[in-house]
Amino acid sequence: MVVTPAGLFFLLAGVVLFWRGSRAIFAGLLFGAAFPSTAVVIVQRFDYGVQPYQWFAALYLLRAVGEWLWGRVRARPQGTGKHPGLATDGDRRRLAWLVAAWVATVTLGWELGAGPARALSEGGAGGVPRGVELLDPGKRLFHLLYLYAMVLVAAVAYRETRACAGLWPRGFGVSSDGARRAGVLVRAVAGPWLWGAVAAAAWGGIQLVSHYLGWGYPRLFNDNPTFAMVAGAMAGPLKQVNSTFPEPSMYAMFMVPTALLSAAWANPWLTAALVVSAMASFSTTGMLGLGVGGVLALAGSALVPPSRPRRAILWTGTAMVGAALLLAAPGLTAAVTPQAAGGERQALAPRQGPAYRQHRSVGREIVDALARKGVQKGSTDSGEERKSALFGGLKLWLQRPLLGWGAGTLRTKDLASNTLANLGIAGFAILYGSMAWAAWRGLTRGAPILALTLLTVVLLQSAAVPDFVFPYMWLLTGMLWGLPEEAWVRA
Repeated sequence: MVVTPAGLFFLLAGVVLFWRGSRAIFAGLLFGAAFPSTAVVIVQRFDYGVQPYQWFAALYLLRAVGEWLWGRVRARPQGTGKHPGLATDGDRRRLAWLVAAWVATVTLGWELGAGPARALSEGGAGGVPRGVELLDPGKRLFHLLYLYAMVLVAAVAYRETRACAGLWPRGFGVSSDGARRAGVLVRAVAGPWLWGAVAAAAWGGIQLVSHYLGWGYPRLFNDNPTFAMVAGAMAGPLKQVNSTFPEPSMYAMFMVPTALLSAAWANPWLTAALVVSAMASFSTTGMLGLGVGGVLALAGSALVPPSRPRRAILWTGTAMVGAALLLAAPGLTAAVTPQAAGGERQALAPRQGPAYRQHRSVGREIVDALARKGVQKGSTDSGEERKSALFGGLKLWLQRPLLGWGAGTLRTKDLASNTLANLGIAGFAILYGSMAWAAWRGLTRGAPILALTLLTVVLLQSAAVPDFVFPYMWLLTGMLWGLPEEAWVRA
């Protein structure tokens, strides 16, 4: 094993946080989720890089087991270094049933799908449709372990949110003061997530400066062989920022919901910085996410009584929708501009000076690049491949509708068809059902910002990212499942 330079920082931080308690380790896990392209250590035999959040999750599990073995789970109240544990036996049963159902479905599908998957690789059942990737057995096991790990991440978030139950106000829907105080828990639980995003955005700024000034980009946080960075991603003349993430779309998938989450801090400058960071990915995921997240925020603001938090959600939604329209505007303009007018402008261009023609050419490249990322995405090679993968995944799902072909057997281009093809309707119902219930709990128990952030992540992944390897969706689900039952009281 090899410890990376950035990994040395996370290793030392993990040791310090371990002695401070499970709450501190959870903060490290949230912060480390913003560094998926960073390896703490590289296991050379498997060419695998351990991500920071995985390192903190392992430490959390070790600490929690140690506390349980020594009988100190309820030794002291919150804030004194000892974890108060889950509140009631009902909490434990609820969490146990959720974990058991997910693990059983994933394991059963994986076991029963082993034989058919081999037949599929040999051309059986009509073979693998275009756009769908058939993974080898080693990758199948890799995906299976990741599904188990995500359950652990959700359980950790659940446990830590329950530990903060004392911060949660009763009667949230009664007064604006309740709305203000409800933000206390969101900031307490999700604060390190936000600061991790701020660090990733700052590193993205360094990436932009390095590119446009011709400096060498320091890949201090992009050394993970498993999640290697896509180098040189460009949208025409525009540099696509990926910062500490493998590619720009994954960077946008993290920054967009974080911008929505930042409404809990009611700081317009902070929100604006995160929205601009998401825009800098110049990706389809960024455009779609900003639009979807913004619309959800504007609609969800109706659930919050008149207060400063409500104004923050309205401001955040407006900024996100405005940013999405700004990115989509060049493509929309190009789509509605008559070709004849374009030809007339082209004829006039040579009469101008060389500097004008050069700038006009760059402007046209930017418009074309943003159009291909936006309204013209469906007609590009990438768009056609995504459509083929979607229909191919659904076709394979219909052949094994209940449990699918087994976890990690197939890979499409979106989470919805990928879940159906691999885990069948059983896995799809458990995954999306648990997240829908989590969002409902947030909307009805005074945590609309967390609920809207989860919905944004789920919709983005359902349309753009097929993998389960990103912890954000699972962290938010665990947080929302952990909300106190008595949080919402109507007058």
